[in-house]
Amino acid sequence: MAHLHKLGEYEGPGEQRTVEYLASNLPDKWHVVSGRKLPVRREDIDIIVVAENQVFVIEEKHWGPVIVIGDQTWKVVLTNGKHDERENPLSAAAAKARKVAGWLRGEITHLPKRFRVTEGLVIVSYPKVDLRTYKGNLPNEVMDLEESIDLLLAADLLPSGQSSQLAPYREDVLKVLLDAESGPEEVRQIENYSIRSEVSSEPGVRTFEAEHIHSGDVVWLKAYDNLHWQKLGKDPSKFVTHQIEVLRLDEVADSGRVWTYAPPIEYERRNWFVLPMNKPRGSVSIATLLGDNTRDFYKAQARNIVREAFAALADLHQAGVVHRAIHPERVWICKGLRVKFNDLSISHVDGLESIGPLRGQEAPNPYADDDAQRGLAFSTKESDVYALAFVLAEWLSGLPIDEKDQIVSFLLERSSEQPYAALLDALNDDPAAGQRPTAASVAIQLAPVNKVEAEIDPQPAKNISSDVAETWGGFQIESELGQGAVGKTYRVSDDGQTCLLKVAVSPELFPYLEREATIATQLAGVQGVMKVLAKSKAPSPGFLLLEFAEGDTLGKFATRADFSVAKARVLAKNTLSILAAVHDRGYLHGDLSPKNIIINEDLEATIIDFGLGRKLGENLDSPGAPLITPPEVVQKGLYTVASDIYGFAVSLSWAILNRPPYVGDETRPGGRDYSVVEMSAAEIAQWGQEDSEFIAALLKACDPNPDLRPQSANEFIELLHRTVPKNVSDLPDKRERKTNPFAQQVRGLYVQSKAGTPNALGLASQFALDTYIPTKLDTELMPAILQKKIRVAFLTGNPGDGKTAFLQMVERGLCADGGQRQDLAIGDAESGWEITRQGHRFLAVYDASEGYKETSADSIVSYALQESLKENVTALLAINDGRLHQFFDEHEEQFEEYSESIRNFFATGTTGNAQFVVVDLKGRSVVDSSDRGLASDMIDSVTNSANWDICNSCVFETVCPINKNRQQLAGPAKKAVLEMLRVSHLRRLKRRTLRQIRSTMGWLISGDLGCEDIAEVASANRSEEYSLDRLIFDKRTTDQLIHEWSELDPGEIVSPEASAIVRQSFSKDGWTSSRDPYVDFLRKEYLGIQESENHLDIDLQKYRYLDLYSKALDGSGQQIFKEKLLLGISRLVGLPGHDGSGLAFQVTSAASVWGVVAVLPEEEFDIKVQNYDDRFIESVPDGVELIHSRGRLKIHLDLAELILRSSDGMLVSSTQHPREINEINAFIASLRQTPAQEIFLVEPSGARSKVSSADGVITLRGNEF
Repeated sequence: MAHLHKLGEYEGPGEQRTVEYLASNLPDKWHVVSGRKLPVRREDIDIIVVAENQVFVIEEKHWGPVIVIGDQTWKVVLTNGKHDERENPLSAAAAKARKVAGWLRGEITHLPKRFRVTEGLVIVSYPKVDLRTYKGNLPNEVMDLEESIDLLLAADLLPSGQSSQLAPYREDVLKVLLDAESGPEEVRQIENYSIRSEVSSEPGVRTFEAEHIHSGDVVWLKAYDNLHWQKLGKDPSKFVTHQIEVLRLDEVADSGRVWTYAPPIEYERRNWFVLPMNKPRGSVSIATLLGDNTRDFYKAQARNIVREAFAALADLHQAGVVHRAIHPERVWICKGLRVKFNDLSISHVDGLESIGPLRGQEAPNPYADDDAQRGLAFSTKESDVYALAFVLAEWLSGLPIDEKDQIVSFLLERSSEQPYAALLDALNDDPAAGQRPTAASVAIQLAPVNKVEAEIDPQPAKNISSDVAETWGGFQIESELGQGAVGKTYRVSDDGQTCLLKVAVSPELFPYLEREATIATQLAGVQGVMKVLAKSKAPSPGFLLLEFAEGDTLGKFATRADFSVAKARVLAKNTLSILAAVHDRGYLHGDLSPKNIIINEDLEATIIDFGLGRKLGENLDSPGAPLITPPEVVQKGLYTVASDIYGFAVSLSWAILNRPPYVGDETRPGGRDYSVVEMSAAEIAQWGQEDSEFIAALLKACDPNPDLRPQSANEFIELLHRTVPKNVSDLPDKRERKTNPFAQQVRGLYVQSKAGTPNALGLASQFALDTYIPTKLDTELMPAILQKKIRVAFLTGNPGDGKTAFLQMVERGLCADGGQRQDLAIGDAESGWEITRQGHRFLAVYDASEGYKETSADSIVSYALQESLKENVTALLAINDGRLHQFFDEHEEQFEEYSESIRNFFATGTTGNAQFVVVDLKGRSVVDSSDRGLASDMIDSVTNSANWDICNSCVFETVCPINKNRQQLAGPAKKAVLEMLRVSHLRRLKRRTLRQIRSTMGWLISGDLGCEDIAEVASANRSEEYSLDRLIFDKRTTDQLIHEWSELDPGEIVSPEASAIVRQSFSKDGWTSSRDPYVDFLRKEYLGIQESENHLDIDLQKYRYLDLYSKALDGSGQQIFKEKLLLGISRLVGLPGHDGSGLAFQVTSAASVWGVVAVLPEEEFDIKVQNYDDRFIESVPDGVELIHSRGRLKIHLDLAELILRSSDGMLVSSTQHPREINEINAFIASLRQTPAQEIFLVEPSGARSKVSSADGVITLRGNEF
C-alpha cells in the first residue's frame, strides 16, 4: 500500500476514487499526493505519483461511458446518447508535468540539467469506460482506472543496465512536493503583483501586501473569494464598487486623506475579486503602534498627529463621507505626519446608496459609540469622532480596548494638557454634558498657540464689500487675500489685468510699502520678483499695486495630496535661484517664510513682500515671522545672506515634515532652543533614503550657527543637488528645467488624460491645425466642392473620423477665397455655417444625426436638401449612415432623385450621381500594405523634431520618458507600430477612428505625463515605468487600441534563443529593470529599440500568416491562399487528418457515433477581395471572402490565422476560438445540401472508407449495401 498525502480537498468523487484506488494498490515505497498546487499561479495538480524511477503527473477525468479520443478533442458519449466535444486533456497533463519539472529544478538546485523524470498522464475514472480512437491504438499516456496499476508499474521499469535518475534525489523531490502539507494556502502572485506577505485572513477575505512587478509600487490586495460569498447570497464586487465610487468623488480624491486604488482585478484562476489599494510609502498604522514602546518619536508628536487625524476626518466629513468603521488598522500615519484612512467599503456617502457589512459583521466595532453599536444605520459623523478619539486614546494610554474606564481616567489625569483634553471632549457620550465636538473643531482646538500655519499663510480669500471697492476708484476688487503685520492684500482687476493691491493698515506702516517699492524697482528684471505697477503718493491711504502671481503659498502648496520631495527639489532650486539673483543685486529679503513664497502649477516660484527687505550689511529693528526668524537676528539684530538661507530652509523643511525643524522650547533660560531636531528613524523609514538625504540637507541649513549654513543661495543649490538620485544628478547643472508646450498638447491627444483633452473636436486649437493631416477629402473632394461640381455631399462615419475637421477646412478654403461667412441657423439650432462666394451658397451641417432643442434632425436635413435643390447651392452634411438610411426611407417621395442615389449607394457603394456624393469614412484605411499611409503621417506630425528642440536644453533631457518615447516612435519603433495598426485594421474587431489613433499616439509618447511630472518621475527613478515598450502593451490604460495590442504582446512568445540571451545578460551584468527581463527583451526587440549586442533572428509577429494574407489581398497569392483555406477548414470541421483537395465537412449530426464526410471540389470556390470606393478616401483591400454558390465566408485576419494554422497541421483548440468556429460552422451549414464530389464514412474507431455509387448500388470497400 502506497503512502497517501492529501494536501487539499478532493475535487469530486472521481478524484477521491482514483486517489484511494492508487494508494491501495501501488507498492508501499510509492507515494500518492493529491490536492497539490503549483506555487506559481497556484494551478491545481490532480494527482502526483512518486514511483521509484518516475514522477507521474496525472489528470483525472470522470468522463464516460464512451470516449472517442482525437488529436484535438475527445468526444464523450453520454448515457443519454448525446455527445460532448471536450478539449484533449493530454496537453494539459503534459504542460503540468513540464511545470512540475521546472518547479523541482528551481527548488532543488543540485539537480542535473537533464533531469527528465516527470510524465503527464490521464486516468479516466468512469466505471468500465469504453475508450476508443478514430485511428490506431490508444495513446500510452491514457488509461482507465482499472488498468492503471499495471500500466504505471510497467512505465516505471527501467531498461536493463540503465540507472535511475530519480533515485539519488527522490527524498529531495518528496520534501518539495510535501512541504507545507498543512496551514493556509500560500499565494505567490496575483496578476502583475508579487506577494510580499499576507496581512490578514478571515473567511472569504484575504489581504496581502504586494509589489507591482513592473513599477515596484507597494499595494495591499484585498481579495474576496466569490465562491464563499455566493454561497451566502452576497456579491463582494458591490463593496469594491462602492469603495471605488467613494474614492472617485472629487472632494475625497483632492483631500488626499484616503488610500488611492488601482483598477480591480477579476482573478479568474482563484475566482477572486481583488481591489489593489496603494499603500503610502513608509506609512504606519495606529494598530502597529499599539503596545510598541519603541516608537517614541510618534508619541513625542502626539499633538500634531491627533490634530492631523481629526483634520483628516474633517476633510472626509466635508466631502459628505461617514467612515462608519474607524479602527486602529484603518488609521495610518504617513509622510509628514499626515494621517490617512483606508477601507471605505461600508462608508456612507451623501448621494450614494448605503451598503451594509459584507460579513454581516454582527460583532460591532469595539470603538463605536452607543448609537453605532445599534447598527450601521445609526452611525453618524459624531460616531466617527468618538471612534477616532477612542483609537487615539488607546494608543496614547497604552491600555487595552476593553479597559475603557481606565483609558478615560488616563485622559482625566492629563486634562490640563493637549491633546488629552481634546480627546476627552470627543469621547463625551453624556448628552447632558454638552454636544460632542465636530472633527473640524477638535482639529482647531489642537492648533498650537503660535500655530505656524496661521503665521505663514494668509486667511482664505473672501468677498469684499462694495464700500471698500469704491475706496479705490478704478480698481475692481475681486477678493481679499489676507492680512499681515504691515498691510492687507487684495486681488483686483485694473483695465482687465489681474493685479495685487496691498494697502497699509495704518499710515505709520506706509514706509514699509515704500521700502518694498524701492527694492522691487532695484530688482527690476529679476525673474520671480513681482513688479510694482503703481504706488500711492500719500501714506493715507497708502497702497502698492503689483503684478499678480498665480499659485499657492508654499505653506498651502505643501498640504496638497500630490506634494512630494521630488516637487520640493524643483521648487527649492527655482526659489533659491531667485534668491541668488536678489543677493547678487545687493539686497536681502528679510522675511523669507512660507507665506512669502508663491508656487504655481509648473513649480515656478515667486518671492513676494519685500517690506522688511534691506541692503546687504544694513540692519533693521523689525524682525520677520517669529517662528522663522533665525537666532542671530533675534539675539543680535544681525541679518545676513545666511539669514535668508535659514528662513527658506526652515520654511521648506517644516512644510515637508509638518513639524518644526528645531526643538523650540520657549521655557528654557536664555529663550527658545534653536537646536536642530534631526530626522527620526521613523521619519527616515517613511520618506526613504533618497528623500531623507534631501531633507537632511535642508536641516543642515537650519543650523543655529550661521557659519555652519550654506553661505550663499548657489551653495545651497549645490548642497541640495548632491542629494539628487544618480540618474538625475549626472545632468549638466547649467541647463534649466524646460516646459515644452507642444509636449503638453500631445499629452492632451490621449482622450483619458488627467490633464484634459483640449484637442478632442475638429480644429479647435492651433495645435490641431498644425498637426492636421490632409487626406483624400482635402485633395479630391474639396477641389470638387470649391469648383461647384458637388450639389450634396454626405459624410458618414463614426465620431472622431474627421468629419468636423474637414468641414472646417472647407470653411477656411472658402473664406480664404473671398467667401462671406455666417452661422447656419435652422430653427433654434446652430447647426454649422453658411458661406457665399462668387454668388454660390455653401451650407455645412456639423451633425445632421441629432436635433437641437425644438428643432429635429429631420428638419435640419430637410432644410439643407431643399436648399440644395436651388440654383448655385451646395450642401455638406455630416451624418451617421443609419440615420441617413432612415431619413431617406421616411422622405423618399419628398426627395425622389436623392433617394434613388441613396439606394444605389447602399446597394453598390456608389450613388451613380456625380453631383450627389456619399463618403463612408468607415471604409478608410490608415495604413496601406507597405505600412505607410495616414497613420505614418500622423506619427510624423507629432514627433517632428522641430517641435521638440526645446527639450534638448532641458535638464531632464536624458531621463525624460516623453522625449525618449517621441524619438523612438519617430525612429526605429515606427515600423512596428504601423504594423500593429495594420493588424488591428485587418482583424476587423472594431474600426479605429483618426481621433482614437491620435489618442493612442498621445499615450505612447506621454504616458499621460506632463513636463511638470518629469522631475518627480526622474527623482523616483520611475522613468522606465513610462517607456514606450511598457506603454504600448499596458492594459492599465483605458485606450482600446492598446488593449487590443496587448493581445499581440511579443513578450508572450516562447523563444529559447531569447531566453539564452537574457540569461547571459542577467548573469553578466545583473538586471536593473523591475520588469521581467525576458518580456522586456522581446518587446524591445520587436520595437527595434533593443540596446543589447545580441539580436534575434526570428519573427516576433504573432500572426504567422500575415504575409500570406496580405498577398491574397493584393491578388498575388490567391490560389495558394484558397487551397490552404479549404484544407484548413476541412481539418477543423471535417476530417482532422484530411490531406486532399477541396472542402471536407461532416454531414452527420454531432451526436452520431459514425460520421459521414462530404467533399466539395476546389473548383466550386472562389476568392473575392473586398474593396471600397476609393475616390475620396484612402482605401486598400482589407478583407477576403471565400465564395461558393450557396454561401460565402468573410475571412478576416483572425479567422485566416486559425484556418491556415490548421492547414499546416497545428493543433487548434476550438474552445479558445468560439467566434471563428461559429463563423465556419455557419458557412458549412449553407453548403450541406450541395451535391458532393466524394463521400467518406468514418467509423467510431476513426477509420474511414470512401463511399461510391454505381447503378443504384452503394459500395464501401467493395461491399454492397
